[in-house]
Amino acid sequence: MPVSCSIDGEILRITHRGHGNFSHIINSLRVAFHDPLFVSSMNVLIDVREAKGKETLGTVTSLVEFFGSNREKLGPKRAIVAHDTLYYGFARMVLAYAETIGVAFGLFTSLEEAEQWF
Repeated sequence: MPVSCSIDGEILRITHRGHGNFSHIINSLRVAFHDPLFVSSMNVLIDVREAKGKETLGTVTSLVEFFGSNREKLGPKRAIVAHDTLYYGFARMVLAYAETIGVAFGLFTSLEEAEQWF
């Protein structure tokens, strides 16, 4: 599976490896909502450092709109970790669109930076 999900204290970690796209992240988040360890207002860390998929404007907007429509379930801090030029660009698209609907994300190039931000 290209996306894995784990709960680490108050952080919901989504790791995207290999082929797939942001729709897999949405599916993993939906599954996480039913995990007994999941609590509302949990912060989210999305790690796309090993992603190799191809995103489209549709997958970018779907991801942002999912976060927008699930504000009550997801915490105030959402981070994306990307260092590949392509996925860093996709993440910048997420941030730009998210800003227009009042959803904020932090963008980081290292996992350590994102973890410190939380």
